[in-house]
Amino acid sequence: MRGEGRWRTRVQVVDNITSDCETAGNTAPIRFGGARIGDVTPESTFTSGVRPSSSEHLVGKVLLTQTTLTVVTAVLFWALGGAVSGYSALLGGMICLLPNCFLALRLTLPRPDPGPRALLRAAYLGELGKLGLTVMLFTIVFTTVRPLAPAALFTGFILGQLATFAGFVGTGGGQPQLERMSEHHGE
Repeated sequence: MRGEGRWRTRVQVVDNITSDCETAGNTAPIRFGGARIGDVTPESTFTSGVRPSSSEHLVGKVLLTQTTLTVVTAVLFWALGGAVSGYSALLGGMICLLPNCFLALRLTLPRPDPGPRALLRAAYLGELGKLGLTVMLFTIVFTTVRPLAPAALFTGFILGQLATFAGFVGTGGGQPQLERMSEHHGE
């Protein structure tokens, strides 16, 4: 049977991003963002249902998590420490959220060249912009907002950052990947 034994195929995971798949056995599981999205068989090349909207969905999910955590943190600080603590925590969360929105736009907006180089360039420029926006927003807040509770501000910012990491860790980082299969031949 052709499905048994060692075989190799090319898998299209997202747009023009392909990955070679070599495995032993009948199928090779294809994973995207930690979720199993299908299998490749020796008889066909698998084109997944994953589209760029899947990565956009992941980005949206992370931003929504950040927004929710920012609001919850601000409400808790407001209830426990008063208005100054509440709006300071809200500002800290927003200092994290707004630059992340900029990065998300850089990564998800259509580019003339959909290739990996253009994506890498967008990621580098997005990260530089994110860093610049973060510094600028902290500067604006520290120079214009009075009174300010720095502990609440930094707590809101740090929790926003943790929401980013938690969102990506909880979904496998959004990176397409093939499961490693046993090296045994199915013969």
